[in-house]
Amino acid sequence: MAKYGEIGGSGTQLFNGFITGEEYSPELQGILGLQVYDKMRKGDATVRATLQYIFLPIIRANWFIEPANPDEPKSVEQAEFVEDCLFNRMTITWKEWLRQALLFLPYGRMAFEKVFELRADGKIGWRKFAPRLPHTIEKWETENGKLGITQTLPDGRHVGIPIEKLIILTNEKEGDNWEGISIFRSAYKHWYIKETLYKVDALSIDRQGLGIPVITTPKNATPEDEARAEEIVKNMRANEKAYARLSEGWTLEILNMNAGGNKNAMASIQHHDRQIAKNILAQFMEIGAGQNAGGYSQSQDQSRLYMLSLEAIADYIEGCINNYAIKQLIDLNYGVQEEYPKLQSSKIGQIDFANITTAIQRLAQSQMLTATPATEDHLRDIMDLPEISEAERAELELTKLFDTITKEAQPMQFLPNGAPMKNNPLMGSEEEEMDKKDKSKEKGKNFDKNKEQENENPYMNPERVKAQSELKAFVLDKKIELEAMREAGTDITMEYVAKIKQEIYEMQKHVEDNLPMVANDKRTELIIEMHEKINDTLNQIKGE
Repeated sequence: MAKYGEIGGSGTQLFNGFITGEEYSPELQGILGLQVYDKMRKGDATVRATLQYIFLPIIRANWFIEPANPDEPKSVEQAEFVEDCLFNRMTITWKEWLRQALLFLPYGRMAFEKVFELRADGKIGWRKFAPRLPHTIEKWETENGKLGITQTLPDGRHVGIPIEKLIILTNEKEGDNWEGISIFRSAYKHWYIKETLYKVDALSIDRQGLGIPVITTPKNATPEDEARAEEIVKNMRANEKAYARLSEGWTLEILNMNAGGNKNAMASIQHHDRQIAKNILAQFMEIGAGQNAGGYSQSQDQSRLYMLSLEAIADYIEGCINNYAIKQLIDLNYGVQEEYPKLQSSKIGQIDFANITTAIQRLAQSQMLTATPATEDHLRDIMDLPEISEAERAELELTKLFDTITKEAQPMQFLPNGAPMKNNPLMGSEEEEMDKKDKSKEKGKNFDKNKEQENENPYMNPERVKAQSELKAFVLDKKIELEAMREAGTDITMEYVAKIKQEIYEMQKHVEDNLPMVANDKRTELIIEMHEKINDTLNQIKGE
């Protein structure tokens, strides 16, 4: 069986928990590198802006727990339990934890200890995911050589935390290099040069901006005069009351250092700012700054790949929580499962509402998209619209049903030749043209012929017309009842909707029972047609 196990190694130089040989610049190795990256993110405006470009969209995203099987009550219960633990119970809130978790990008790694607690309902939950900052991690194994970390506390104590208690986020992990690579590693050179250029620019302004004062003394100046001249130029200050009073033969001037001819450092600084932004694929943030021209379309094109990179970061965080936190929590409370609930996030970035609405309209027109409650809920979610309650949905459903049945309750009128009349709501433009032709052709037909066809036409039967009128009156009464409930603030429940539907079905059956027997089994055909139409309407309302 040895041939099926692991034989080789990752190649990472990991000795007694210490990682070596991964960083070639001494100033960026170990604790020194963490200090540099900390200085970069806290002291440079461009570096901080690029971090905010990453942090804010991910933190702002909608994070939720998806059941393993939404149709299975047990899976839904497990998902609700994890959601309650993760978003409601922890002393470090989810958004705050997420902000600290994203520090794995500038530092290269970030570790958290899972702290558990016994809940009042007897289940084991999380109390917090406690941060273990990178500069406190001494080595990447416990003191007894097991997988985990050894942490140095502020009081000097060393504690070992086993791997099963940890969530470790590592940026661009290669082999067994738990320290990862800082997202600012490739921007370090540009940051370092920019820091130097700022100092040079400040010195240039200090040395050359105001010039150097030069004083000339007369040939017969005494040593006291020379000392006085030196004192004058040393103490010169630029302010609104500054002046110098000189005797005859003395001159005072400001020496021009030709500062305008020196190379402007700001152009080079802007170049390095763009490189720092490009380091995280956010070069679009510099469009329009200085001489860097560009428009909205260029910014939009460049931001697409950047948004994909943010979604990749969110996917990585999801995977770490799902594999190393949620699975363990479910196993502790429900035993080992075949499938587990998963942490997921909504789409990151700004939603283009115009494109979405255009696409939905085209899909609906081509009958490739059905307006179901699930579709509406999804659109409300991605467009950040208010959720619709069950009571509101039931009320809208009932209103739509009333309007549909009221329209269908109108008796259908026929011409003497049996063709439907122009105002038939089911007719199309082609049938209307046929209607016009039939009217002129059949003009002058005798009354007996009309009467015969009327008797064969069940839609003209007085009893059916009466039954349809009763249905229409019933629906109108229910509409009035619905409006009264709305004014009274009464919730329209799904049970109430089901009751009204049943009453409408019974009224429709009453209409069908009033259809007379006619030749060629037309009664049966009409009943089937009516059933299909009613079912289609109700299925659209229910979203089936």
